[in-house]
Amino acid sequence: ELNRDDAREDLEREMILALWDVPQVILWAKRSARYFPLIQEKLRVNGSPDDLKFVPIVESGLRPHAGSSKGAMGFWQFMPATGKKYDLQVDMDKDERRNLERSTDAAINYLKFLKETFGSWTLALAAYNMGENGLQTEILTQRTRNFYDLYLPLETRQYLFKILAVKCILSDPEKYGFQFGPEDL
Repeated sequence: ELNRDDAREDLEREMILALWDVPQVILWAKRSARYFPLIQEKLRVNGSPDDLKFVPIVESGLRPHAGSSKGAMGFWQFMPATGKKYDLQVDMDKDERRNLERSTDAAINYLKFLKETFGSWTLALAAYNMGENGLQTEILTQRTRNFYDLYLPLETRQYLFKILAVKCILSDPEKYGFQFGPEDL
C-alpha cells in the first residue's frame, strides 16, 4: 500500500522529521543496542513480527520513565488499566510498566490480541495507538477494514508511518549518514 501517493507522502514526512532530529536518532541507536536483544528474543519466542521492536521507540524513545499527560508510562506506554489487564503490577509499591521484560511480555500479548481482533498488524497498531473501541467505531462507521482507506485521527495515521520511518533509519543507518561502531553504541 506504500505505492499510494498519500501513504508515500506520509512516510516521507515522518522520515524527514525523524532525520531532522539527529541527536534523537543517535539516542535511538544507542538505546536499541541495549534493549533490542531482549525485545527481539521475546518477539521471536512468541512468534510475533520482529518489526514490532520499533514500537517502543515511537512510544517512549526506549525510555523506561517516559510518561504521558494521559497517564501512560514506560517503554510501551501502557495506561494503568491496560497494564493491569495484562498482568503488570501498577500500584504505589511497584510500576512494572517501567520494567523492560515484564512490559514487553504484556505488550506482545496485547498486540497479539489486537491482531486477532482486527485481523492485521496494521490495524492492531492503530488500535494500540487510539484504543480498541475508537478503532472499532471508525471501522463500523466507515465500513472499511483497510487502514489506508480509514479516516483516523492524525496522531494514529502518523503513528504507523513513524514506526516505518524508525525501521528504515535504524535498519540501515549508514544510508542516512549515521556511522555507528560498537564503541559508539
